[in-house]
Formats: sequence, structure tokens, C-alpha cells
Amino acid sequence: MTVRLACPSDAEAIARLESLCFSDARGRDAVNEQLALPYALTLVAIEDEHAVGYLTGIVLAPECEIHRVATDPAYRRRGIGAALVAEARSQ
Repeated sequence: MTVRLACPSDAEAIARLESLCFSDARGRDAVNEQLALPYALTLVAIEDEHAVGYLTGIVLAPECEIHRVATDPAYRRRGIGAALVAEARSQ
């Protein structure tokens, strides 16, 4: 598994994860808006060439406020959320 900064091409996969994990899921357009914010942090976890988790937050140096962390239910209990948070802490 790798964790990297999300890009616009990840918006659809992040929106899919939103719908799997949250009753108030945001759609692709809202995810794209988040990705365009200069102070936003969006990370995505990739395994087997698929997005299996993501984290969103706001960076207000020297701090990062985490808003959402989500992991595909089929990939839970594998440390993906912890890896996303660890990467956010290093940003």
C-alpha cells in the first residue's frame, strides 16, 4: 500500500469511498472543490491500483486539522487509516 497526495483524477474514487463510509457522503464535485483549495490536504491510500482509503484536512501551519478519514470496508483492520494519519502528520 502507498499513501500519496490526491489529485483530481482521484475524485471519483474518493467520492465512492465517501458513499461507502458516510451517510452524508460528498459527491465528486465537492471532492474536486476540496482538492482545489490551496490550504487543503487530501491524501489517498492505494493498494492493488485501487483507492482503498483517504484523508482530508486543512493545513494551518504548523498544524493540520483532520476532517475525514475513511477506509473501504473490505480493507479495514489493515493499518490504512493509521498510515494516512501518519502521512498527514509528516506534511
